[in-house]
Amino acid sequence: MRNRLFTPAALAMTIGMLAAIPAAPAFAQPAPDYETNLPANFQTEAEALAEDLTLTAEANGWTYQEARAQYEAAEAIGKVAEQVAAEHSEVFVGSALSAEPGGAPTLYIKGAADREITSLATASEVSIDIVDKQPYSFDELGRRNENLIGELADMGYGNLITSVDITRGVIEADVQNTSAATYGTASVESQLSSEFSEGVELRFVDQLTSGAEHGFGGARVYGDSVCTSGWTVRHDNGGSGVTTAGHCNGIARIREDGVAIHDMTFRSQRQSGGVDLEWHSVDGHSEPARFYSSAGNLRATRSTEALGAISVGETICVYGRSTNRRICSAEVASTWTSCVIDGVLLTGQIRMNAHVTTGGDSGGGWSHGNRAYGSHVGHCNNDSIFMPVAYFSYVGLSVKTQ
Repeated sequence: MRNRLFTPAALAMTIGMLAAIPAAPAFAQPAPDYETNLPANFQTEAEALAEDLTLTAEANGWTYQEARAQYEAAEAIGKVAEQVAAEHSEVFVGSALSAEPGGAPTLYIKGAADREITSLATASEVSIDIVDKQPYSFDELGRRNENLIGELADMGYGNLITSVDITRGVIEADVQNTSAATYGTASVESQLSSEFSEGVELRFVDQLTSGAEHGFGGARVYGDSVCTSGWTVRHDNGGSGVTTAGHCNGIARIREDGVAIHDMTFRSQRQSGGVDLEWHSVDGHSEPARFYSSAGNLRATRSTEALGAISVGETICVYGRSTNRRICSAEVASTWTSCVIDGVLLTGQIRMNAHVTTGGDSGGGWSHGNRAYGSHVGHCNNDSIFMPVAYFSYVGLSVKTQ
């Protein structure tokens, strides 16, 4: 599934001005080895979905039926939002689920919603509310976000976390105070370009906390750092392999539960813009389209989630080898967050509404049922963030499905 994506541009100058937020690298201490020596159980699609809905219900205090209703609402609005994003990107803003399980989701549109968009919503399997006359499209919000980061960096404010709130058309920016800035905090807003006279909320704080949380998706990978593998992938050049996070340096081995530890060969790495990813081939082995949803369970990778189909309020699950349990308690808080981690600006990340991961989970897959959503990066101001699988194409990769 592919929809038009805004690719962050002209970031090189900005990145050069950004200082690292003080944060201990999350991979500094190897996590306990929780791996099992028993072969993994292969879950059916029905078992996979049932497990995720059960975990979601438990985390939210819902019944299983309520979790199912919210999932069905997310699926329905996701289909409509993905189509609108692909065919009407100039007006697409995003979508959000109701706080009430199974309540009507909302589709946000720049300007007035035309008949075609209204018809798509009306034909949906669930009732969809359209909130139109929004000031900016999703692409425009992304560009405004990056422009704001650039202007603040020019003033000396390099430590910051920004998130796009699609429900209000607003950029929320947490900015760390610094005596080295050109202008004091009281003068910053007046020094910003006129485009930021509205739709921006600045909050200055004394300290921000962010950090990285450093075939066979969801497996333990080893080397100079300890991380989690993400997804089995194909490269445009015909090669195939396994991903992990780009900040997981020196990875050389992968553990297949109940089978063996395999050597891996490094292929490429990128940690800039929207991408925090590296991939390896597994020497002498194929890399099937499947992933560990937990230490004892394998699932087939059946599909990938388009960026435009991800809704605010949607539950997405994560499994990392250090937390070592499948977690379905976090919901999407923002579909576009930019954050400086270890001196690197990562932009366009998905931010969840809680920090549910830990060191060594980096690179692990965010998923629901049998669908791949993203690759785990770390945390920004105590909320977990991940890179959407839609960005894999920026480095010539695509997630294998079956």
